[in-house]
Amino acid sequence: MWRVLAKSVIGTSHRRLGTACQDSWFSHRMSIGDDECLIIACADGAGSASEGGLGAAMACQAFCLRARDALSCDVRVADLDAARVLDWYRQVRDELSEEAARRSIRPRELACTLLTAVLSPDIASFAQVGDGAIVLVPRRSGSDRSRRATS
Repeated sequence: MWRVLAKSVIGTSHRRLGTACQDSWFSHRMSIGDDECLIIACADGAGSASEGGLGAAMACQAFCLRARDALSCDVRVADLDAARVLDWYRQVRDELSEEAARRSIRPRELACTLLTAVLSPDIASFAQVGDGAIVLVPRRSGSDRSRRATS
């Protein structure tokens, strides 16, 4: 039911400075009863962070795994509230801090934006830290096209 379209384009400041693209994304599809759900995260490493690309990749994967684990344990998308999603974001931050300690760097060096969505056919939960935009393109009525989530 869900199709994920993802593309990264290196920004002008990265080109000017000769630095790599620090975008990352991760998604997970899962069935809950008869519903197919989609968990998706995208992130961009902070340009001033030496390991921002790594932080972005870790943040995306960590968030999706937290959401997957919760939805696998009888939590429904409709049950998601700000407190639960904020707790997942705190856990992501904690993982980044632990990685920074392992690498003997400041947590700031893994800084990134993080935009997330947890979607079922009937309801969705969106959250973000940092700049960015989340856009949901609704299915056209009468169309047999799949629903699309774009960020």
